[in-house]
Amino acid sequence: MTLVTDEAYEARLESLHERLKAHDSIGLPALDGFVAALAVMPSLPTERWMAFVLEEPEADPASQLMLETEVLMHSSLVFQEFMDGTYIPQFMKAEYDKILWQDWALGFADAARFHPTFVDETLAGHNEEATAALNIILGLAGLAIDAEAFRQDIGDPEEFKAKAPVYLIQSAYALFKSRYGERPIPRRTIKIGRNDPCPCGSGKKYKKCCGGAA
Repeated sequence: MTLVTDEAYEARLESLHERLKAHDSIGLPALDGFVAALAVMPSLPTERWMAFVLEEPEADPASQLMLETEVLMHSSLVFQEFMDGTYIPQFMKAEYDKILWQDWALGFADAARFHPTFVDETLAGHNEEATAALNIILGLAGLAIDAEAFRQDIGDPEEFKAKAPVYLIQSAYALFKSRYGERPIPRRTIKIGRNDPCPCGSGKKYKKCCGGAA
């Protein structure tokens, strides 16, 4: 296993932040929330959620490929951090243009609602902890948009805002636990299309890089 230094980790985040900023579709905190949701939900095809997140493609195909590669790498690393119990939302550990918990919550909520079954199945399921956790995240996302529309049955809006960072990370881990349990979590198998960015980070398409011999 390759060890990632703090310097390399921060350099990767800074590069992703700058690429997202230049692309002008989604910021790093919202993307971090989005891929955190991907980690706790049933799998979605990469090409579907990638197109939703990035919206319009870059004019330069090479730039688009590098952007998609960095987004996919961040998604994979977030999932790995959840497995290791080391995931911390970006708004709790760094500042990129004054990161706020609201952006993360909205990104998570966008992913949850984009999934065709996750919200309905979780809220209608028998796992009360997962239901409560999802309600909290969606409630905080709603609070970020319109405080007056906040569901009073969830709790006091001001108290929720004050404790939002703690509630969000606890709820994210509760949803992850509800899906994978307390047992050792198997590594997720990601099916990579031949035209997808190679997860090695080279910037090349998979078929012209690590997938060339497949």
